[in-house]
Amino acid sequence: SPCLDACAGRPVGVYVHGNDDTAGALRSIDRVLTGLAWRTVHAPVEVTGAPTGEARDACWDLGATVAATLAE
Repeated sequence: SPCLDACAGRPVGVYVHGNDDTAGALRSIDRVLTGLAWRTVHAPVEVTGAPTGEARDACWDLGATVAATLAE
C-alpha cells in the first residue's frame, strides 16, 4: 500500500513495562514493526516491577536516540 511504502524504514524506539515479564509484549511489537518495515534504533527498554531511576534514565536515552535519528 502507498502508506506502508511511504513509512518504511522509519526509526522507532520501544519501551515496555510489565509486572513480571515483557517477553510476550516484545514479540508482538517485533511482529508489528516487521510488518510496518520500521527499524529499531535503540535496544528496547524493558522494565519489570516499579520503575527505578535507572529505568527513567534508560527511557531518556531511548527518547534522545530516536530524536537524534529523526534529526539526521
